[in-house]
Amino acid sequence: MRRVHRGELTLRRRGSLLSLVLSLLLTGLGCGGWGVAAETHLERGIAHRREGRLQAAIIEFRNALQKAPALARARQELGEVYFEEGEIQLALGEFARLAELEPDNALAHRKMGEIYLLVRAWKKAEESLKKAHAVDPTDVELHRLMAGLWTGRGDLVRAARSLQEALALDPGRVPTVIQMGNLLLARGDARGARDWYTKALTLAPRDLDARLALGNWYLSQRNLAEAGEQYRTAAREHPTDPAPRVALARLYRLEGKPDAALAELQASLALRPYRRALKLELAEWYLEQGKVAEGLEIANSLLAGGGPGGLEALYLRGRLHLTSRRPKEAIADLQTVVQRLPQFSGGRIALGLAYEAEGLVAQAEREYELAIRADPNTREARWRLASLYLSMGATERAIASAQEIVKAHPEDPASRALLGKSYLQAKQAEKAYGEFTKVVELTPSSAIGYFNRGVSLLAMGKGDRAMTDFQQALHRDAHLAGAVAVISLGVDQTGNPEAAAALAHLLQQGAPRSPIGYYTAGLLAVRHKKFPEAERFLRMALEQDHTFAPAYLGLGELHRGREDHHQALAQFQAAVQMRPSLVPGLIGLANSYLALKRYDEAVATFKKVLEISPQFVPALNNLAWTYAEQGQNLGEALSLAQQARQLAPKHAGIADTAGWILLKRNMVGEAIATFREAVELAPRHPTLRYHLGLAYARRGRGQEAVQELQTALEIAPRFPEAAEARQLLTRLRQ
Repeated sequence: MRRVHRGELTLRRRGSLLSLVLSLLLTGLGCGGWGVAAETHLERGIAHRREGRLQAAIIEFRNALQKAPALARARQELGEVYFEEGEIQLALGEFARLAELEPDNALAHRKMGEIYLLVRAWKKAEESLKKAHAVDPTDVELHRLMAGLWTGRGDLVRAARSLQEALALDPGRVPTVIQMGNLLLARGDARGARDWYTKALTLAPRDLDARLALGNWYLSQRNLAEAGEQYRTAAREHPTDPAPRVALARLYRLEGKPDAALAELQASLALRPYRRALKLELAEWYLEQGKVAEGLEIANSLLAGGGPGGLEALYLRGRLHLTSRRPKEAIADLQTVVQRLPQFSGGRIALGLAYEAEGLVAQAEREYELAIRADPNTREARWRLASLYLSMGATERAIASAQEIVKAHPEDPASRALLGKSYLQAKQAEKAYGEFTKVVELTPSSAIGYFNRGVSLLAMGKGDRAMTDFQQALHRDAHLAGAVAVISLGVDQTGNPEAAAALAHLLQQGAPRSPIGYYTAGLLAVRHKKFPEAERFLRMALEQDHTFAPAYLGLGELHRGREDHHQALAQFQAAVQMRPSLVPGLIGLANSYLALKRYDEAVATFKKVLEISPQFVPALNNLAWTYAEQGQNLGEALSLAQQARQLAPKHAGIADTAGWILLKRNMVGEAIATFREAVELAPRHPTLRYHLGLAYARRGRGQEAVQELQTALEIAPRFPEAAEARQLLTRLRQ
């Protein structure tokens, strides 16, 4: 879940919305008598805290409260130690009890407001801070927290006013100075922010928060080396505090040094092995690295231990399930989280992603909307919602959502790119070009802006300028060659073979040692049945990289086009040998077996595809067709065909397969209805017309059969079943 950075509230101990709500649920008011033993425990706890032995202090404060639940000082001390240890859910409980004991205790209300700020519960934070202000309006820390409230709500003017009031009361208070730097950074004044961080270190050269704030500033400016130096200085100056090591771990993750990041996280946990927040930080690293088993071990251990951190661990486990492609398990965990924490936007977003993975689009949309309602400033939920609309083809809604994001974040290139893609899908190429141009201006060294702008230029019919942008994109990132190849093939399908060939040539020039350009040119030649040229390019691709499996796939398709199914089989086998789980290779292999009437091998290979991808429509359809050709397992064949139809209801060929199986089972009426649906989807397909005519003939509806057979032969006199169609037509006319 999202953690508040030091740069937002300058608080070294962080928490979460999960912690907040759990505390509210667990908060109760104790009562009891006073005793000497309780006071002794309190004094011991204060001494332990002064010496930095916080766990020992916690034990003493708990003992004091067990003896005397109404001992306010013990409640305050225990709440503060919990807060220092990052146990904010427990801290909130203690401060809530303290406020019950002493309604005019400004510190209790202020600390509750501080915790609410950490978890972005703005309304509750404002209520608590106002209560504190009514008791003590001159509290400097209170003004600083009010600034955090206004910053969180996006009102930077009021935030600045609150900080100025705090500085007027105490100009040398380091947390306030740091927060002024944070505010200036949020307003885009990077130089001014640095000056305030430097001032904080001048006031307190060994202050941990000030040192980390300056490190975070360098990180925000992409000066990773100097950021690392600041974090390492903090670690040297505060060797027993895990915070600098956590900061270093995050830096190493950005630098692509996962082993170094892991070492720092493990070192931080060694300093505080009991701290739940550090365990969760390590689990987040495992999640980021795709090490699901390790992350689940931590999550399950936290859940097994019980306590108020359970929902936080459940949220973690739900996202781990989502990463490991177990959306049903993810949904179960995340539903529990949002039921208990309905205002937790992060939980709503994760649940929306799980619903998307399960194909439940309406539910995903609802969760993203609820996330936005819970936190109107959340960028991620709006991003997810706009992306969902884009995937649904709801371009107007995608554009509207993306425009809202750009309005809030006009200098964010990713938001501009999303809006550009929305315009592009809506066939508003000129507007898309404008957004992608802005992306290029914002990030001139990034390849993706040039790539997307090249796509928009192609849509505008400006191929020459598009080639320049694609060239710029490839110069900046050679890994985009695959994406350019996809564009080339797509352009060819839209009827522009010249532009497609130019892109393939550009790939060959831009990356002469890569197989992708030659492969793309070869595949284009296969499509246009230029088989000698296709084979030459595909062989050249393999010369660059003999393990490049797509080239073998291309050769397989080439030989299928020549109806040389034995050679096609050999090429698909080579591709699968390189990559045993390559679904296109397995499908090509199975289809080759089918063409050679090696039905058992075709069935086994189609089943293997479905083990890898259970909802892969071509495998479902072709396995059903294979059973029909064998005349075996027609019940299972029909079930497979119906499943394929549910997944692709607008595909004429799949409807035809279902109709063919129905006809094989002598369910002629149902077959006619299904064939008619197929013909409505593809009225110019001769085989579909022939199958419908055959079904009419089986039903004794000769006139309709003759009409369909004649239409099939008029469309394509030499289609594969033309001879059978003529024979049937002759019989019907006798």
